[in-house]
Amino acid sequence: MRGPVGEGGDEVSVARFIADQRTFYAVPHAFSCRLLEVSEAWFYKWIKAPTTVRCERRALLDEAVRKAFVALEAQLRLPSNL
Repeated sequence: MRGPVGEGGDEVSVARFIADQRTFYAVPHAFSCRLLEVSEAWFYKWIKAPTTVRCERRALLDEAVRKAFVALEAQLRLPSNL
């Protein structure tokens, strides 16, 4: 990461990491923020930011790809009576 968060660093990755620690490991946001030396205010400002059009398109694309893989997997399954 180059410089403090918010000054050219990879703030998206840092904020996502903090959020994921809470989601997957029940680590409080405050603890992760202290450990990574970022302010809780910065984290909450980032996490509550409105989604961009690009993020919305990406979410739609991710869902379409997921559905395509599920459909393909269903087509490739062998019949159980073989």
